[in-house]
Amino acid sequence: GEARAILREFQPDVVVGTGGYASFPMVKAAAKAGVPTAVHESNAKVGKAITFLQSHVDRIYINFDHIQTKFRRGNRQKVMHVGNPLREGFGGLSHENARKKLGLREGEKMVLSFGGSLGAERINAAMLDLMAEYAAAHPEVRIIHSCGSVKYAPVHEEFCKRGLDALPNVTLTPYIYDMPTQMAAADVVISRAGAMSLSELAKIQGGQKDDG
Repeated sequence: GEARAILREFQPDVVVGTGGYASFPMVKAAAKAGVPTAVHESNAKVGKAITFLQSHVDRIYINFDHIQTKFRRGNRQKVMHVGNPLREGFGGLSHENARKKLGLREGEKMVLSFGGSLGAERINAAMLDLMAEYAAAHPEVRIIHSCGSVKYAPVHEEFCKRGLDALPNVTLTPYIYDMPTQMAAADVVISRAGAMSLSELAKIQGGQKDDG
């Protein structure tokens, strides 16, 4: 009922759902009302909301090409492989130029790690261990870890308790504001396998291949 009321008031030209449960009633109501509809699945596995909506919508946009076969045969003609919309800057900077921008020394290797804006406890714990056990013995490796703004206070306290703040080759930060540059400069990236992070890394890698 609420979805239909919103449709009547807003009069949309098209309704697009991105897979969350909250999008289900709105997309289904729009389809029943004859409004053009689409869904976008950014993940490597088709979620329940999009599985339920596949027969109702006009278009199914996907990020990972292989999931086309996960839709019912009668709906596969609706599927279009479009990827994920990314923030500006990914894929536009070569590995060498990114290294120069960050002031990395010749021969210095860079490890970038993050767990998303809210942080990830297991990644935070593992990176503190890596810094403590590896960074001190390997000054040629720079480690930059974003622990998330919510987790920053307790992680920073543990960071200092372990004496990691005295190491010149490790950095702990609540958030990374120049992610395209950091990703392009990194030799190794440690992160969760989220759809957006994977798409950003793929774009970075593709841009570096194109750059030669």
